[in-house]
Amino acid sequence: MKMLVDFSTTEKNLEDLMLAEYPGKIFEDQIKKVGEGKKKTYYFLSLDYEELSKFLTTLSNKDYKFKILEHKTKRLIESNSDFNKLSH
Repeated sequence: MKMLVDFSTTEKNLEDLMLAEYPGKIFEDQIKKVGEGKKKTYYFLSLDYEELSKFLTTLSNKDYKFKILEHKTKRLIESNSDFNKLSH
């Protein structure tokens, strides 16, 4: 059974990559943007965790800030660097 996760980032470049290069389908109702300017957070909801993880490993040369939560429980699955300092 696939684990569904919610992915969030504060980086516009990573949002652009998700929209252009993410291998799975992302429907309009799975995308949310909250906030303004530097405080804007981009959300991608109900993604397959395994597929997302594979995609993120292709970006390993970049230090993007992101957070991955289990979709139903909102339990933290993965977070990198200082994401929590930028967004909640």
